[in-house]
This record gives sequence, C-alpha cells and structure tokens, in this order.
Amino acid sequence: MECINRVELAGTVGACRLTQAGGQTVARMSVATTIVYGDSAGKQVMETTWHNVVAWQKPGMADLGKISRGSAVHITGRLHYSKYTRSDGAEVLVCEILADTLQVTEMQDVLDSIRS
Repeated sequence: MECINRVELAGTVGACRLTQAGGQTVARMSVATTIVYGDSAGKQVMETTWHNVVAWQKPGMADLGKISRGSAVHITGRLHYSKYTRSDGAEVLVCEILADTLQVTEMQDVLDSIRS
C-alpha cells in the first residue's frame, strides 16, 4: 500500500516573512482559502480557512521575494506536524504545509487549472 501526504491550495497570502537558513531563503506565510456555500435557510455563507505554509527557495519555484500580502498563490506540498513547549509550559501542536511547488498567479488561472 502506498502512503500519500499531499496538499494543494489555491488562495491568497495574508502575511509573508522571509528568513535565511543555511544560506537559503525560507518563506513562512499564511494563506487563506475561502469557500461559499448555502446554509439550510438558503443564505450564502463564506468560510475562510487560514493555512501556515513554509517554502524553501529552490529551482522551479516562484521568487519568494516577490510574494506579498494579497498575492494569489497555487501551492502543492505535504502536511507536517510539530510540537513545542511554550515558556509557560503548555504544549502546542503546529500544522504546516511544506511547499514542494509554489506559483504566484492570477486567482482565476489557478481555479481554471484545478477544474480541468
């Protein structure tokens, strides 16, 4: 049996912080995805989910330095969970998406490519 850990997001960047690690650029960003659906009363409901994404600069990936708040992005990657202990002793579980590919694009282009 083959195991699969794959995520695909098309969304909008909320915040993006660039750092250097081992001579490579790393982007840590929040990405919002939004769905719209009708509730039982027929009223439209908009639900936004925020995702934590980590992307390492590598060949074939968008220039991470050009990503900013409001950028439309298409990301594929995998889920990664980690745990740490805060200074007050509480354990925190963090879920991040480690990006394999990242493209900055027009949102309509992303949606069209997913539907086809």
